[in-house]
Amino acid sequence: MRACDRMIGNGFLLFAALAACTGESDPPAAPDAALLAPDAGNGAPAGYKRYIGSPITVQPGESGMWAEFVTAPFTEDMDVVDVTGTQGLGGHHAIMYATQESQPIATVRPWGSADQLGVRFLGGTGGEGGTAVKLPDGLVFRVRAGSSLLMQTHYINTTDAAIDMTSLIDIRLEPSSADNRVAGLFTNVDPGVVATPGESSLTVECELQESIDLAMWANHMHEWGARIVTTALLPDGTLIDVKRDEEWNYEWVVNANFDKRELGNPFTLPVGTLVKTECSWRNDGTTDIRFPDEMCVFFGFNSNGFDVNCVNGFWMRQ
Repeated sequence: MRACDRMIGNGFLLFAALAACTGESDPPAAPDAALLAPDAGNGAPAGYKRYIGSPITVQPGESGMWAEFVTAPFTEDMDVVDVTGTQGLGGHHAIMYATQESQPIATVRPWGSADQLGVRFLGGTGGEGGTAVKLPDGLVFRVRAGSSLLMQTHYINTTDAAIDMTSLIDIRLEPSSADNRVAGLFTNVDPGVVATPGESSLTVECELQESIDLAMWANHMHEWGARIVTTALLPDGTLIDVKRDEEWNYEWVVNANFDKRELGNPFTLPVGTLVKTECSWRNDGTTDIRFPDEMCVFFGFNSNGFDVNCVNGFWMRQ
C-alpha cells in the first residue's frame, strides 16, 4: 500500500498547530524538579524525560493517527532543548505537542480535526515529525504553564496481519529563560490536494498580513512529488526565490532539507508579500491521491513568537 487508504481525522496539516497565545508571560516560578530529572528507569538519556506511547493495534491496510495525553498540566513555563524519538514497525511519525486541553494521563483517542486547535508543535521523529528540526541557537519552543504534553502518532500497516504499534519520545526541558526567543510556525498550505493519475499541479498563495522573520524553512510533499517551488512577490514588485526544489527527493519527506539563518539574521518577508508555492506530481497509479496522502506545503519556523497557518490564502494567526 503506497497511500494512506484510511486517515483517521481530517486535520489540515500535521504541522499546523493553531496555537494558544504566545505573548510574554510573568517570570516563571522555580521549575518542578520532576520535569527536569532524567528518567533513567526506562532508558531515557541523561537530562531527558521519556514518554512511551500506549500500544495501538492497527489492522491490515489501516492507516491512522492517534492522540495520547502523556503529562498533567505544567506549573511553570519550560523551554524545549531537544526532542528525539523512535517508532516500531509501521510508524510514520510521532510528534510531541503542547496543548491547553487537560485529560487524564494515558488517555488515547483517534486524532481529529478538533485536536489541531490549541496545540503547539515541539518536535518529534519521522515523516512530518520533524527529525531535522534543530532550531538556531537562542530560538526555542516553549511550553507554557497550564499546558500538557500530547503525543500524536501516525501508523500505517502494510502487512496482512494486525500489528501492535508503539512509539517513544525523549524530551529535554529547561527552565524558561528570558534570553531565549520563542519560535513560531508559519505554513502555506492547501488541503484540497488531488494528484490525478499522470501529471498534475497546484498553486497555493498567501498574502502576508504581518512581517515574518524566518529562521528555517522548507517545502514539503510526499511520494508522488515531482517539483515544488516557493517564491515571494515583495510589496515593491520584486520577485525572489524562497525555496526551489526543481526535483523533489523523497528523502526530504522524513528529513526536510531546511534552509537556515542565524537568529540575528532572519530571512524577513515583509507585510504585503505574496508567498506562492507551486507543486507538481507524477502519479503512476490509476486513482487520485488526495491530502494528506499527498501534500503541497511551504512551512518554516519564525522568530516572531506567534504561529500563522495560511490555508488557501486564509490567514490564521495565534
